[in-house]
Amino acid sequence: CHRLDYGTSGALLLACSKEAAQRCTELFASRRVNKRYHALVLGHPPWDEEVCLDGPIDGKPSETFARVVKRGRWAASPAPHVAREAALVEARPTTGRTHQIRLHLTGAGYPILGDLEYGGCPQNDKAFAFRTFLHSSTIEFPLLDGSVSVEVPHDFEQ
Repeated sequence: CHRLDYGTSGALLLACSKEAAQRCTELFASRRVNKRYHALVLGHPPWDEEVCLDGPIDGKPSETFARVVKRGRWAASPAPHVAREAALVEARPTTGRTHQIRLHLTGAGYPILGDLEYGGCPQNDKAFAFRTFLHSSTIEFPLLDGSVSVEVPHDFEQ
């Protein structure tokens, strides 16, 4: 039903039958599944409000709403790494392109911390971050008799 990029943690929707998989496919295709992600990005995005990042991906329209939750610094260890500006960003994709959040945030100038493929490790130094800091925090979808909301907290602020 649902896929996460390699290294992304958090909530994932799986189907247990062909019928459930077909229903999930229909829900995603009709954009009735709401997804919310959190990412630690390099830099301090200047956004005071939610912004729409809508650059096309592989020639197809795509849209991610993003907002800054908190600004701070990332202190990688061991020395000689220098603390860098970083921010916790909430991202809500409305389309489901491969690597969409990663591409949109990088395209805006704020790669996800630890993302070797899209610039989130300065000088490709894997010691800078031990993982890709992208987390599927919430997934919500309708059922025949109501709706379901699953939330998996991230540990990015520890």
